[in-house]
Amino acid sequence: MRRFEFVDLQTAYDFYNEFERMQGFSVRRSKVGRSTKIGSEGEFLWQIFVCSRKGERDAKHIHRVERKMDPRPITRCGCGAQIKVHIDQSTGCWFVEKFCEEHNHEMLDARFRDCCVLIE
Repeated sequence: MRRFEFVDLQTAYDFYNEFERMQGFSVRRSKVGRSTKIGSEGEFLWQIFVCSRKGERDAKHIHRVERKMDPRPITRCGCGAQIKVHIDQSTGCWFVEKFCEEHNHEMLDARFRDCCVLIE
């Protein structure tokens, strides 16, 4: 397997976002790991970027009876597609540590793929 490296975290995000936009979906930032060393000021050590449809809406928000407005459409379906990037402490470059390409939903039709927006 080829090792993908990036000069910084934003470049890794931009690459994955563009790659997945061509596949037919958008990306958002998820969990992040920070350094706990004294003097490191909580620098990022790793971050996970996920399909924007990952996760589920909390059940307490689905079945609320005291709503003042109609609920928004449910867009999350528990998709597992994600990428985890990690920093190489010796070089300062970011590399792909984990890549999962498994979607459990339909992709955006090819004619609409140029309309995907960045979601953070």
